Amino acid sequence: MTDMTVPPSEKSFLGHPRGLVICFLTEMWERFSYYGMRGLLLLYLTQHFLFSDERSNVIYGAYIALVYIMSIVGGVLSDKYLGQRKAVTFGAILLVLGHFGMAFEGSGSRETLITSAGNFEVQAEGRDNRRQLFVDYEGETRRVVFDSTQFATLGDERILPVDDAGVGDYQIQRRTRGFIENICALVNLGCAGPEPETVLVLNGERLHVEETDEGMMVERLGQMVPLVERSETDILVLADATTAGQPDTSSPVAVFGHGSYSTVVVQQSLYVNILYISLALIIAGVGFLKPNISTIVGDLYPEGDPRRDGGFTLFYMGINLGSFLATWTCGILGIVYGWACCSA
Repeated sequence: MTDMTVPPSEKSFLGHPRGLVICFLTEMWERFSYYGMRGLLLLYLTQHFLFSDERSNVIYGAYIALVYIMSIVGGVLSDKYLGQRKAVTFGAILLVLGHFGMAFEGSGSRETLITSAGNFEVQAEGRDNRRQLFVDYEGETRRVVFDSTQFATLGDERILPVDDAGVGDYQIQRRTRGFIENICALVNLGCAGPEPETVLVLNGERLHVEETDEGMMVERLGQMVPLVERSETDILVLADATTAGQPDTSSPVAVFGHGSYSTVVVQQSLYVNILYISLALIIAGVGFLKPNISTIVGDLYPEGDPRRDGGFTLFYMGINLGSFLATWTCGILGIVYGWACCSA
């Protein structure tokens, strides 16, 4: 059922009902909102609010999932109580309020580096790969970089992965099956190919690896030895605070080795709460708008009207246009000019 009727003498635009223009623009900006948020949300959470990677991914995943789940709720409420026109209007208002709230970002979270040499507040400039970190060290502004070392332990032995130059101790080689090969394996056909296998190549020696729920076990000298891949990160305080691009890490003024430092993040709880409320408003807005606006497009045309297919084609062009514009513009605006510039 719908609360929208088409008048017999409609006003048209390029041969289609004028309402199609409104639906086109509304859905275009809704898709711009959705894909723009998808492109920037993780960077915004990790670089502005300094959320951990795990917490940011949980928020991002919840946002993506709830956008689609709420479409079911929005469709049910529209059918039973609101009607399509009111649901779309309500959804659009919620979307606007949500993005208005996202523009209030505060000054960002503060991170403090705690070391045996003292505590240093970390200052950040730039976003994405332009982001640089600085501390006030011995009265001078110094750039801070992270020096990560990847390695593995094979029992009690420490080994290094082979780098791009071919220097190192080990490589892990995995042979897997594709989709067709897996189907062939189910019915025992020759097209299944060889069995999947994981091999540790250690200084030229090939060792069989068993991957279990507890991790990787390597068969060596008749025994199963655990193989654990690890990483250690040192913090380097550089002499030059104005270094752009690839910094010179050959002679740092201070090195804080792995395990000798910790960090504390202080967040602005007001703006974090505004973030959560804004995301909730956006999710609810999409839930009301998305499932109902397509039905309104169909109701713009009388039964059997040959223009309906063309109308839906134009409507879906609005969806694609919004996605295209978000992909090209939100990244540039967010990274170069600021998060709030695109969030709003």
